[in-house]
Amino acid sequence: MTVMRLILALAFAPAFIFLVRGVGMRARALRGVVLMLGLGAVSITLTFPNIVDFAADALGVSTSLDLLVYLTILTLTTLVGYVVGKFRRLEKRLNVVIHELAVRSGMEHQSHRGDS
Repeated sequence: MTVMRLILALAFAPAFIFLVRGVGMRARALRGVVLMLGLGAVSITLTFPNIVDFAADALGVSTSLDLLVYLTILTLTTLVGYVVGKFRRLEKRLNVVIHELAVRSGMEHQSHRGDS
């Protein structure tokens, strides 16, 4: 059981970093593939619940419920990483827009002073 926790922790770190920092078409495409694989895995586990028992036994987890809890924690934490990364990117874009508006406003303010 300790080995499974170690494997999940090691699998979590790269996924979290990728989702926080991943920008561009490649990252977007990979996120889409991971989403489709996740949806497929959920539909398979709902259709054939014995597969989860088999996977839990193969991975050394005591029950299938424990395995599902571990995977849910991994998924939710990765989702938080994605949301944090998205929030950072949006915040940077907003700062650029605000800066550009401030510069334009300053230029317009100076041009009106020069007219009088």
